[in-house]
Amino acid sequence: MSAEVLLEISNLSVSYGTSRGRVAALSDLSMAIPSGSAVGVVGESGCGKTTLAKALLHLLPPNGRLDQGQVFFQGKELTGLSEAEMREVRWREIAMVPQSAMNSLNPVYRVGDQLVETMMVREGTKRKRAWQRAAQLFEMVGIEVSRLRDFPHQFSGGMKQRATIALAMSLSPRLIIADEPTTALDVLVEARILELLRGLKEELGLTLIYITHDLSVVARTCDLLAVMYAGELVEFGPTQRVLREPFHPYTMGLVGAVPRTTALEWEPVSIPGAPPELLVVPEACRFVERCPFAANRCVREPTRLLSCAESHQVACHYADRADEMRQEALSPEIWERSLAGRAEVT
Repeated sequence: MSAEVLLEISNLSVSYGTSRGRVAALSDLSMAIPSGSAVGVVGESGCGKTTLAKALLHLLPPNGRLDQGQVFFQGKELTGLSEAEMREVRWREIAMVPQSAMNSLNPVYRVGDQLVETMMVREGTKRKRAWQRAAQLFEMVGIEVSRLRDFPHQFSGGMKQRATIALAMSLSPRLIIADEPTTALDVLVEARILELLRGLKEELGLTLIYITHDLSVVARTCDLLAVMYAGELVEFGPTQRVLREPFHPYTMGLVGAVPRTTALEWEPVSIPGAPPELLVVPEACRFVERCPFAANRCVREPTRLLSCAESHQVACHYADRADEMRQEALSPEIWERSLAGRAEVT
């Protein structure tokens, strides 16, 4: 593994046991994340984004199972570690900002006590030094130090989110996974949180994985963009390049759905349908039922993530037709095509 790569994920597959059988939440996912980068992970609900985060940290629920794959962090393989060994990595090396800050802080403990306890238990830091560190963290995330002695219910939504970021940074990790950290926040608070994360990344040299539904957030925050669909990575590359010149039809649809204030006559695209159920893993392209460009080959053959440009990968049989597809994908009408009416692409 390259010395510049902080996190390397190789052929990772995760499934969940349900009353109807096992559901494939992640399938053969591979990704390399350079040190100091910010990687945006996007896709519809149920595409495996949060499962990926939990699998990296060994935090899958009881019905979750790692079926195959390896995760290397700074060259160290993580998937084979025991829980005791993983505790030495979790929070110290890889920390997580959870999806809902409102439910992430213990309501009966003062916020400062929660930061101090984390440092005392996990690092053996003396209480006085831990309080000093907590004060530094609050200053770093823009909260008055006096608020360390407040309870969570005395914080606004934005303050709670900044407090969870401070908590994630309390042990100075190399990698922070932020799982939709601005959900339920207003746009002004969201902008401040994004600016905070961007600033901390630059100041401290953090590596960031940012899970979100919002492509505009990724465009402002992330160096690399990973697009997930139905448990698979379908496109991965430099953010601005992927957004300007997407190669996968699903990415084209996501980009087309983003409102554009500079194009008054532009009509947003809506992708009909929903991701497939994964009780039975499709043998062909998983986007085939919703793709306006799908052809017979897409029904017969599975896709693989292959290079389509410099540092840019895509899982599509017809990536060589991307220029043509991008133009057609701008029309909302094309997304209403039925699978039965699509012609074979030769």
